[in-house]
Amino acid sequence: MARDASVRLAFGGAERVFRLGIGELVELEESLGIGPLALMRRVLSGDWKTAEIREPIRIGLIGGGMTAKEAYVLARRYVDELADWGSNMAIAGLVLEAAIFGPDDEPVGKDQPAAMTETTDSTSPACMETAP
Repeated sequence: MARDASVRLAFGGAERVFRLGIGELVELEESLGIGPLALMRRVLSGDWKTAEIREPIRIGLIGGGMTAKEAYVLARRYVDELADWGSNMAIAGLVLEAAIFGPDDEPVGKDQPAAMTETTDSTSPACMETAP
């Protein structure tokens, strides 16, 4: 099953779709010179730079289906000019988290074959055996 990694969040007075697919992650890495997991850690720790908040939001809007111009205008208006850094930090963190780990409501493993989803009973004799 392919992951979508999109998330719907309130931003700029409306619910918006954000998505950082592989192309958007590469653009983000090239733009900021940092990988997505390291960036997420910086954002969530509060040790971020302004571009590290703006770019996941702007690029995430593009990945969610918005044109580059529309995303730029929204990022400029609601990140740069409004400067609600607390809310924007949370949005950037959630967009990055959805890209890395998938959104909380994304069905994980639903399309896996039955053999992949079965668990082994830890009290079965095969599990109790020790390695030679």
